[in-house]
This record gives sequence, C-alpha cells and structure tokens, in this order.
Amino acid sequence: MSQYQFTTHEHTIVLGWDPPLATYFAQVWKGDPGSPENVRCDHPDLEPEPLLWIGVRPEEIATVEALGESLKPYAEIPTELIGSLRGDRDHGPAQGKMEHPTPEAEPDLEAEF
Repeated sequence: MSQYQFTTHEHTIVLGWDPPLATYFAQVWKGDPGSPENVRCDHPDLEPEPLLWIGVRPEEIATVEALGESLKPYAEIPTELIGSLRGDRDHGPAQGKMEHPTPEAEPDLEAEF
C-alpha cells in the first residue's frame, strides 16, 4: 500500500493505492487529522472522523482521474503525486514510500518458558 499526505490552507488529504482492494483511497480532514474539529459531536470518547473517506470497497476508484474528481471540492492532487500514484498502481510502491511503515516485532530471546 502506498500513502501520501498533503495539506491545503483548510484540509489535510491522505491518499494512496491499496493493492488488496485494487483501489485508490483518500481521506479529507479538516486541518490536522487528530484535531478536535474532526470529532462529529461533543463526546470525549468519540474518535476523529474524516470529512470524506473514499476507496474503502474493492475497485471503488480505478483511476487517478476519478480520485481527483472526488477530491475536487477539497483540493487538487499535486502534479508531482499523480505519477507516483499511477506507478504505485502499475508496479507497486517503491521501498520506503509509506510514511508510517509497520515495524517488525523483534523476538524476545530471553522470555521464560
């Protein structure tokens, strides 16, 4: 999976390609994703929710153009990301492209049995 993030003066956009679902995805957040502005009501236990979350079903968004059209009310995909997104779909993401890779767990060699 690839994941990119960019900001506008009002929104944070998280987008990329999800190979298992064969779809592009995007989330649009008001300001910072963790901001209290993204909690839909005044309840302390609720998690922030994006204004828009697309690409959650298999083959939902097949092209960068369709992704851009869905994001149009919020932002335009930066030109430098368009080629990267297409390449991720066609060839898979390059090593190290994800912003937050999942670290591999190290075995506990001193664990008692």
